[in-house]
Parts: sequence; C-alpha cells; structure tokens
Amino acid sequence: MSVPPPGVTSLRGRANATVALLMANVAWSVVSIGTVLGELDILERARDGHFVSEAEALASDDRVRTVAMIGLAISVVTMVAWLVWQHRGQRNLSRLGVRQLRFTPGWSVGWWFVPIANLWKPFQSVRELWRGSKAGVDDAFWAGERTWAVIGWWWGTWLASNISLRLSVGLSREATIDDYIASDNLALFQEALSIAAAVLAIALVRSITRRQAEKVATAPVVPPRPDIQKGPEGRMRP
Repeated sequence: MSVPPPGVTSLRGRANATVALLMANVAWSVVSIGTVLGELDILERARDGHFVSEAEALASDDRVRTVAMIGLAISVVTMVAWLVWQHRGQRNLSRLGVRQLRFTPGWSVGWWFVPIANLWKPFQSVRELWRGSKAGVDDAFWAGERTWAVIGWWWGTWLASNISLRLSVGLSREATIDDYIASDNLALFQEALSIAAAVLAIALVRSITRRQAEKVATAPVVPPRPDIQKGPEGRMRP
C-alpha cells in the first residue's frame, strides 16, 4: 500500500475556518456601516443647526466604539487563522517537491509584520503559494504560471482598506464637525473596501486549497518502508 508524501497535510480544515471568519468580517462590516450611517445622520443634523441631545450623541458614540472594538477582535482572529493556513500551505509546497521557492513557511508569515516590506512581500508570498499549488506541471517551472487577477485585486483592496482606515482615524481626532463627517464618509468607503477584500480573499483561499488538494492527489506516492527487524547479532534485516 502506498502513502502520500510525508509531512503533507490537508488545508481543508484550516481553510474552512478562515473562510468562516472572513464571512464574519463581511457581516460585521455591514453592521459597522449601519452604525456609521447613524452617527453621520446625527453629525449632519448638528451641523445644520438641528437639535441633537447629549444622550443621543453619547449613545451613538458608544455604539460606534463597541462595534469597532468587536470588529477589531474579529479581524485579529481572522488574521491568525489566515496565517496558520498560509504557513501550512507553504510548508506543503516544499514537502511536495516544489523547487526554487522564494519564501520559507516562516517568512511567508513573517513578512506580514515587517514595516515597508509588508506593502508587497505578503502579496508575493501568496502569489507563490497559488502558483506552486497547481497540479500537473513540472515543479521546477511553477513560477511560469500566470498570476490569477483575483490575487492582484485582493491585495489592492486590502491595502486601500488599511490606508483608508488610517486616514479615517486621523480625521476623527480633529475638532470640527466637518472633520468628523469626513472621517465617517471615509469610514464607509473603508468598510466597502474591506468587504470587497474579504470576498476576494475567500475566493483565493478556496482556490489555493482546491489546487493544492489536486496537487497532493496527483503527487508521486511514496512506497511504504519494509518492516525492519534486528537479527540475533544486532544487525538490521528485512
């Protein structure tokens, strides 16, 4: 009986968890949009001279703050799940015999946390993971695989979402109502980008997981080692 390449494990369980968390991010972004729209309505009424009670304003602030904190927690858990999935996928590539890889499993995760370099290195590592996971090609020439457009769109929306978030937070620290309104409008844009990035990420996780499963299924099998026993003189014998 033959066995799969040693050390190769399925991505399916980790992928399902990551996809579920990405879906949770999408759902919570919708909730966040609702709370920001409510706050925006209050700010615009106050700017136009309409009465807004202190209790109404404070309640809106509390809602926005609570939703933001929960959203941050969901994002952190999702990121951890993503990195565990990516690390395992990258490790599988080397154990499937894919050669000339630029990223080790550790650095496929580590580059996410290196300032400046994290603007492009994670994209490159995920692109390598997607390309290298294709079945039925010479593993020495996997890099010639054309990049799926979804990978570029995912990374672009991810970066734009994070930049928009930083700008929105910066504006919210200003003192005028117009600055708060601008911050909320930018927050709405950021949430839309976040939803798009999450949807594209779901497609990417599913694609890589499917491709790698096909690669494992078509990989050369490793014959089992024969039973080894020691002879009476302590020598190894079959």
